[in-house]
Amino acid sequence: MELEEDEKDNDYMDEAVRNNAAIRSISAIKVINGEEKDIFIGQAAKNTMEEQRGLLHCFHMFSGYLPLVGHDIGERVIPVLAESYGVLLGIPFSNRVIDTKVMALNHLPGRHNYTLDALSEHLGIAVKTDSELETICRKTWKLYCRMERSDL
Repeated sequence: MELEEDEKDNDYMDEAVRNNAAIRSISAIKVINGEEKDIFIGQAAKNTMEEQRGLLHCFHMFSGYLPLVGHDIGERVIPVLAESYGVLLGIPFSNRVIDTKVMALNHLPGRHNYTLDALSEHLGIAVKTDSELETICRKTWKLYCRMERSDL
């Protein structure tokens, strides 16, 4: 999954979360038992509370309670997602989260750059699609698969 954040204030979020970001767009690839089943790309173009609620609802219907894999999402994105689920959907965020940056810190210690692009280049992961959000999702998934199935 990939989330695009907006750093503008949002009335519904508490100050600690508001200072981080709000969700503007979400993209995700649904993979079950190693097989791609579907893709989700959604945006809250006007960034209103109602649009964000709709985006989050559609994403929740898409992902359910499946584990979410993302890159560098633990400290910044997950608190925003958890706050948004609670405030906008009225449900707790309870998906298991796997952060490929954290995995890379363990699998590839001593690197100077742990950005998705730098890790992808280092491991020879090349993905290009028409959508930047889809490209990021696919790179993240390939990075996860590389680290999960190898002794990097």
